[in-house]
Formats: sequence, C-alpha cells, structure tokens
Amino acid sequence: MIWVRPSERPAILAKIADNESVAKYYAAFAARVGDDLRSWEQDPEAYFRQLPFSADPAEKQMIPPFKTYTSFSGADREEQDRMMHQLQTAVDCGVLYFLTEEERYARYAADVLHTFVQALTQMSLNTDHYNAGWIYTQDHLREAREIGAQLPLIYDFIQPWLEANGKVFDLGKGTEVAFDQTRATDVFRTYAELALTRGGTGHNWPILEAASLVGNALALPDPAERAHYLKFFLKEDTKRQDALPTIGAFYDAHGGSWPESFGYSQHVGEFLTYLFAVLSHHDPSSGLVGQYPQVVAALPEAYYFTYPGGKETILHGDGHRAYHPMIKGYEIAYHLGQREGRPELTRTFGPLINHSVQSGDYKRFAPPGQRTYPASPYREPVKLLWFEPEVPTQAGEYPLPVTDELPFAGITIQRNLSPSGKAEDGLMGFIGGGSYVHGHATGLSMELFGKGFVLGGKGGRTQYRTEIHDNYYRIFASNNTVIVNGASQSSGGWVSLGTDRARRLAAEPEPDAPPVSPDFSFTTAAFRDTVGDAAEAYQERTLGIIRTSDSTGYYVDLFRSHSELPEQYHDYIYRNPGESLVLRAGEKNIELSPTPERYQANANDEWKSNRSFRHPGWHYFEDVKTSAQISKDVTVTFRAEKLGPQPIQMRAFLPGQPNRSYTTATSPPLTEGPDQYRKERAPTLVIRQEGSAWDTPFAVVYEPAMAGESSIAAVEAIRRERRCEGILVKSNERTGGITQLVLLPTDPDKTIHYPNYDISFRGRYAVVTLTASGELQSVYLGQGKKIKVGRHTIRSAGEESVSAFINLSSPQQKVSTSEPLYFSYSGEPEKLVKPD
Repeated sequence: MIWVRPSERPAILAKIADNESVAKYYAAFAARVGDDLRSWEQDPEAYFRQLPFSADPAEKQMIPPFKTYTSFSGADREEQDRMMHQLQTAVDCGVLYFLTEEERYARYAADVLHTFVQALTQMSLNTDHYNAGWIYTQDHLREAREIGAQLPLIYDFIQPWLEANGKVFDLGKGTEVAFDQTRATDVFRTYAELALTRGGTGHNWPILEAASLVGNALALPDPAERAHYLKFFLKEDTKRQDALPTIGAFYDAHGGSWPESFGYSQHVGEFLTYLFAVLSHHDPSSGLVGQYPQVVAALPEAYYFTYPGGKETILHGDGHRAYHPMIKGYEIAYHLGQREGRPELTRTFGPLINHSVQSGDYKRFAPPGQRTYPASPYREPVKLLWFEPEVPTQAGEYPLPVTDELPFAGITIQRNLSPSGKAEDGLMGFIGGGSYVHGHATGLSMELFGKGFVLGGKGGRTQYRTEIHDNYYRIFASNNTVIVNGASQSSGGWVSLGTDRARRLAAEPEPDAPPVSPDFSFTTAAFRDTVGDAAEAYQERTLGIIRTSDSTGYYVDLFRSHSELPEQYHDYIYRNPGESLVLRAGEKNIELSPTPERYQANANDEWKSNRSFRHPGWHYFEDVKTSAQISKDVTVTFRAEKLGPQPIQMRAFLPGQPNRSYTTATSPPLTEGPDQYRKERAPTLVIRQEGSAWDTPFAVVYEPAMAGESSIAAVEAIRRERRCEGILVKSNERTGGITQLVLLPTDPDKTIHYPNYDISFRGRYAVVTLTASGELQSVYLGQGKKIKVGRHTIRSAGEESVSAFINLSSPQQKVSTSEPLYFSYSGEPEKLVKPD
C-alpha cells in the first residue's frame, strides 16, 4: 500500500501488455535481477557474506551486526554500495512478485529483508551526535535515503507472502527460520523515530529524510501507530523535523521558491511530489498536491533560469550549472493529474515531458541501465507502476521571460534571444546576491553569457569542507563583484555565510512582463554591506542589455560603491575563461609590474570550516601584476582559443577615471565554466578605485565576439561636473556606425542636463540611439519620468515613472509604453499614448 494498492495491479499489467515501450522496459527491468537471483539461489550464505558485517564476534547462531561508518569514500563506499545493491534488487523483486506472483521473487526479497532486520537489531543506536544514524553514526540524513527508505518498500510488496509462508534464510543459523515480525516492526519504528529526532529544520533535510519517515510509518502494522507517525509529515513539526504546513509556508515566504540553489531546491520539489503520490496511493482522498500547489508549481523553476541553448542555468550558491530537467518529478506530477483529476497538472507537465523528449534530453521508458548508488531513495520501479504509457500532448514551446527573479537569492536575470534563433547570438546575464541555505557570500555579483558560453561566470564550487571551497569558492573573491577596503566578509546566517540580500530597485521589463522593445532591457539592484567593521558600504549596480543586430550586442555594467569610512578603496573583479587578457590604453599595452603580496593580507587568518573564513578569498589569485594609476580610457580583451573553430573574445571597454589602477591575475579554475577550461586557471581583472566609487563608478561595456568581429569602435564616459552620468558607445560598420548614449544619472529623481547632446533626463536609465549621420533613430526609456532629446519629448502621464520605446527610423513614429505617457514629436503638441 506504499507505492500501489492490489486493486491497481490489473491496470499495470494491461499497460505492460498493450504498450511496446513499456513491455521492453519491463523485460529489461526483470532481466536486471537475474544475476543476483542466480547467485543467491546457488549459495545464499556466500551471497549474504558479501555484506559488510562487523568483525566483532556475533552471538552464537545470530546474524552479526553491520559495520558502522563515518566516511563515504574508498573501500567504505564500496561496502555501502553492496548494501544498497541488495536493497535495490530486493525492492525490484518485491515489485516483480506483486506483478507475477512468482514465489522466487518473494523469497529473495524476504531473505534480504530478514538479513537487514536481524543485523540492524544486533546494533546499539548512537545518541551522541545530533545527526546520528544507525549504521552511519554521524549521518542519519544519508542513511535515511540509502537504507531506511528501502526497507519498508521491500516489506510492503512481500507482506502477504510473509504472512502466508513466513520462512526466510538465516545466515547465522544456516537454515530457514520464521520471519520475525516483531523485530521488523522495531526497525520500521526506529527509522521513523530517527527522522523525527535527528538532523535539523529550516532547510532541505526534513524533506530528504521524509521518504524514510513516511515509508516506515506506512509499514507499521498498527493503524493507530501508523497514523501517529504520519502526522509528523502531514501536520505536526518536531524540533528536528518540519511538517508539510511549515514546508508549504517556507515556499510561500520565499516567493514560491524553495530557497536553496537549484541542485537542492529542484530535488526538494521532486521528493515532495513523489511523497504526494505515495500518500495518494495510500489514501486517495489525501489531495496533498491541491493543498500545496506551490510545491509542484516550482518543479520547472530551473528551466526558467537557463542560458540560451537550454543546457546550463545561472550559477548561485553550492549548485551546479548543468541543467537537468526534473523529469521524474514531471512524470509523477502528470500521473497525479491523471489520478486525481487535476487537468491543470496534465496541461502543465504533459508539454514539459514532451518538450524534453523532443529536445533529445529524455527517452520515456528507456531500459534501466547499470545500477547506481546515489544518496537518494531508490525509485526506479515507479516508472513501471506510475508513469502513464502515453502523454498525448504537444511538446510545449516555452518562451522564456526577458526578466525573471529569484527573490530569496536577490537575483534578477535578463535575457535577449536573437531573432536568428541561434543560441550563440543570445545575450543573458544577472546581478544580485543574498544569504540562504547553500548560498555563498557574493556581494552584488554578476554573470554574463556570450557566443554560446557563460563567459563572465562565478568561480564555481569544489568538494565541501576543503580549504579552497570554504576560503575561495564560497566567498567574495570567486565572484564578479566589488570588494570594499579588502574587507568584504560574511557573518551569521547559514554556516556563517550571512550577508545582506541585494534588492531590485528597478527593471524593464519587470519579471514576467513583456518588454517595451526587443532590443533593450535593464536592471538596477542595491546592496548594503553591514558585516564587519571595515567594509561598511552602500552599492548600486545597473546591468543593461543592448542588441544592435541579430548577431551583435553588448552589456552595460555600471557599479557605484561608497563607504562612510574616511579612508576607502573599492576593487572591481571580473574573470573570464581563456588563455589571456590584454590591457590597452589607446594604442599601447599598459605596463604592469609584479605585485605578489597585493592580496595576501588575509591568507593566514583563522579558518574553521562552516564557522570562520579567510575573507575575501583573493589570496588564491596568482601571477598578480599591477599598473600605475591610469586616468585614460582602457580596453581589456579576454581571449579563449578552445571554445570553437575561432577564438572567442570578451572585450571590456572602461572609460577612464582618476585614482584608478588595474591588476591582472589568474583565479582558481572555473569549475562550472566551459568544459574546455574547468581545470585551468582563469584570467582575472581587478580594478581599484582609490576613494569613493560613487561619482566615479566602475562603468564597463562588455562585448562578446568572435575574434576580429567586434562591433564597438569606441566607448567614452558621459560626464557632468566630474561625475560619470552615462556612457557613450560608438559602433563600427558592422552595426551601421550608430552611436548610443546610455544615460545612468547618479540621482534618478533629479533632472540631469546633457548640454553637449541637447538632452535632459529625469530617470534611472535610458538609451538614445543616433544614426551614422547624427539623426535620432530611437529612444529607449528604461525607467524615468521625462526625457527630452532635441525637440522630442516623452513624459509620464502620471506621477510614476514610465518605460517606453520610440522608434523614429520609420515615417510613422512607433511608440511602445508600459504606462500612459505624453509624446511630443519635433516640438509638435503633445499627444497621449497608452499601452497597447
């Protein structure tokens, strides 16, 4: 009654008989247990002696206890895999007995179950560690998934056979004995209790332990005791276990997301959807998917944060970049839609399943391959039991939003997919950062995509609890961010990585809203650094995307940073995969001198894993070379030779500022970067601004391009009273020789006059495009109340700011707007324009 009811058996058998792909899967599924069955039948004693029993003498004629473990690698892992192998095989044989009623399968599964029950009940239970398991004495979290979750499944399928026959092979006695129901019940109860009394709350642990809690609760023979333990998943928290009301509220409190990096959050959603299905089969009236729709709705979330090409996601926290659709979760959600009569689920997940099939990422009912032993409950047979034989819907075409957000992580993404349809012509990036479980201390970080690859990427991750993971990959210097006074750091929060969360001040379009122009978008976010006593600062970062043709475009990154401390300096970090970076001022390379001690001040600070770190982490930079102070415009070229037939470059154009120096270095490998560079150190640029970086912000134009195909000719600062209030970008003939003025006022609430360009602007972000002959081509108002360009005026019709795009390149001026505005063309009377 855990995965299926006896009444469901005829429908499953009919599915196997009537569908060729299901029949092939079933045949391969049954064949996979053949070697184990033959080995067990030939010599059951030798078969079970493969398990890792303790070397201590066992009581006479008793199955010895298992070894205990605190490590999960090398020979220890091989022994653990042998346990998991027999448990998985026993689950499969239980399913096969349910379907075929062949006693051979039941006898094998019963012998495995008996062996584990007897070995476990010879062991004492460790109570010294907060996460103590039975076999894994400091990791119940892992044991719950690898061992605890499987035992009740085996029992559930063969319980009728045990009740009728009850004879099992006993390794200690070397003969058949009666199955000990009392001891089995003790094991189920113990694993349920461990889930309630071990681990922690407020993160993914309760969900990862819940398959053991729910399965073992359902295996208990007493209905009252069964209900008692189930309530701790369905209704009632313990000090060590969150129940569904708390879990659902956790989703709601974080914008409908599970607030961890995708590698964790997506598995949380899939595990919960699986448990909803388990309890739907146990009690068809449970309706959990209806009570907690936010859980299932978040299953496809990672898809919405994929880069062009759909193979990688944004990288945040301890996650991985590779995108893997939660296809098993989609299938289970679709099954629940069919089972519980919820058409909203079949409408959503049917097209998602077929989208993955059509893209080649997924083959339904592919025969099971060799066994694997991840730290996860074993669920392979639910394909046979639950998955629908056909999903009769079209593959979904999912237009991804221009702007999307992960509120709990303080992240806002923008994307601009090319009309060419080629992934390499797409543009996408994000800014943001925050504190959450499995999050990193990043400050106001950034990633950028170009020519088919994440070029401006986060450093990545490596093995947990290693020195470099804690003291580099988890903290500021592994990010494209700004470090204040060399002292940016974290404190408190999850494993002492707490920081402020970036908050979005403005975006066009807003998340999930349509854009006013296909060629422009922007986001501005703010971050306040309040941790420690030397890096207190307020920062604002604006990231804009500007497309100039189907295959060309660029990013505008303007980062303002200011501290109230009397002495201050700010370091802007950007890294890119490749072999080299070259800095030039005008026609000459910038002279650099070795400065090996520049970032070593904190290299020997105290480090205690998960407690204190060697902030900000830049002592891992090598080959450090620094320029004298340079006030001229600078061009930086990162070059990657291995990403395709032609080298790919990321060119960075930096309008000059006073009191500024430039450093080149190499960073530890981008472990989640392009495959070709994951083991190579990454070229890294660090720009230091002495004094405040508010009026003299870090203003950078990034253009990804194939070598020799840059479309940008020159970049200049737009200054007013020595303040940088924008960036002028001149393009070459590849994009028609246009000039674009990107307006980024220091104070968006004041009207700023740009007399050299006959422009006045009150707002946060705008782009004015001029033709090669100097004619006004278009005006993009990202956010503002009024902009006047020559004799043309756009102003909000109300008190709030407006976003708009005016195309003047055609005889009829075309105006697109988010809110009502007044538009005056060439000094003519204003006319009211409303959104389409």
